[in-house]
Amino acid sequence: MIAYLLPLAWFTGLLLAGPLLLLPAYLALSLLTVLLYGLDKHRAIKQQRRISERTLHLAALFGGWPGALFARARFRHKLHKRGFNLILLAIVLLHALLLSGYHYGHFLLANP
Repeated sequence: MIAYLLPLAWFTGLLLAGPLLLLPAYLALSLLTVLLYGLDKHRAIKQQRRISERTLHLAALFGGWPGALFARARFRHKLHKRGFNLILLAIVLLHALLLSGYHYGHFLLANP
């Protein structure tokens, strides 16, 4: 459980630091997540030890969800795993809520 709270604390820190840090963080973490998905797909084909789904979800939760969505489509990986996809969807929705709440809060502060 704590492993899933750490990314949220990290993301909250990024939001508080400012939006200029958010885009580079999303890009870097998305690249890392694409690499993890690609490596996992390669290992699946070679029937080698896989990257855990928990690791893939944590990479998405830390901010690599755009890369996770891209990699799923690009590598055609984990497309049919319903439980995995529901968790990834929840991560995407959580980020959307956090980002929209952040921007809505700034809008309210700028326009009292």
